[in-house]
Amino acid sequence: MLSVVFRLYEELNDYLPECRRKYAFVHTYRRRSSVKELIKTLGVPFGEVT
Repeated sequence: MLSVVFRLYEELNDYLPECRRKYAFVHTYRRRSSVKELIKTLGVPFGEVT
């Protein structure tokens, strides 16, 4: 299992559950992925991830 620490800023927080907004949190995943792919798994729409 792999993990990464995320901290989203400004309006990207709107896509996260309340408990993950404005705080760093650990996100675990099973296969190698790009950062963009991982952010999309959090529920952030494709167009918002640049």
